[in-house]
Amino acid sequence: LGVFREAAHDEVDLLAVVDRIERSLARNLGHDDFVTAIVAGYPRAGQLEVVNCGHTPPLLVDASGSVTAVEPAHPAPPLGLRALTGHTPRLQALPFADGDQLLLYTDGVTEARDGGRAFYPLAEGLERHVSHEPGRTLDALHDELLAHVGGRLHDDAALLLIRKPAAHEAERPRAAAPGPLAAASQASCS
Repeated sequence: LGVFREAAHDEVDLLAVVDRIERSLARNLGHDDFVTAIVAGYPRAGQLEVVNCGHTPPLLVDASGSVTAVEPAHPAPPLGLRALTGHTPRLQALPFADGDQLLLYTDGVTEARDGGRAFYPLAEGLERHVSHEPGRTLDALHDELLAHVGGRLHDDAALLLIRKPAAHEAERPRAAAPGPLAAASQASCS
């Protein structure tokens, strides 16, 4: 995370950020270690850029509430394993219109199991709870996830929901509006 923060500040694009993280991890990880990641950016109005490095796909929610897994168009290996594959990551451009949302999550969410050993169905949960208020969506997913596992997770889990406000929403002043994706919310589950 520290390498990402430094690289994101210094590098001009996402691929350079990913390359820098890869170099750092190659120096610091053991030969059997790796990190899955999704690195995303918002370079211009109406478009997200995503680099998927071996991670489960984020979930895109369009303004109508339809949920779609963003399967990588150009799959890349997890960070720390590029030297074994020689595969170079590539950017994937996604439309990101007013009202669209992108849910990023850790595997602790999708690998959470109930008493019968069934995995938590995140896409279905998102479809049930999606709203125009990211905090409300995340609260509902968090509550449902904890109910699914009987109240206690056995792995760390995090959810990050980014929403592109509609033009009429962006006109309203917001106390913490750092940019066009100001309606982002995060929930950590423990």
